[in-house]
Amino acid sequence: MTPGEDHADLIEVDILKAMRAKFERGRERHGHGEWVGPPPLVCAHDEALDLLVYLDQESRNAGEDEVMVELMRKTLDLIQGVRTALRIRMPQRVEPPHSADCGLVSPTGKPD
Repeated sequence: MTPGEDHADLIEVDILKAMRAKFERGRERHGHGEWVGPPPLVCAHDEALDLLVYLDQESRNAGEDEVMVELMRKTLDLIQGVRTALRIRMPQRVEPPHSADCGLVSPTGKPD
């Protein structure tokens, strides 16, 4: 991985500036043409799931604490919000969740 490829250099940068920098890096890597990937909300859902996986892994490695639990709760809220937006904007692509899809499960695997 080359410097900047992991985007760790953006951690201390103002969030809006970091967002623009990450976008520009993506454009440089993937081109400046039309959007060719899945719809942005589908990508947002995928990235939010990745975030939840990363937080879960951090909790498993470093131990669960109040900060990690709160970050995971907020991420679950984010995922539910994106799913709601997907159902509204793209109802033909999204089926309603089955069963208790929305429940928080702690990193230990126990329902919260």
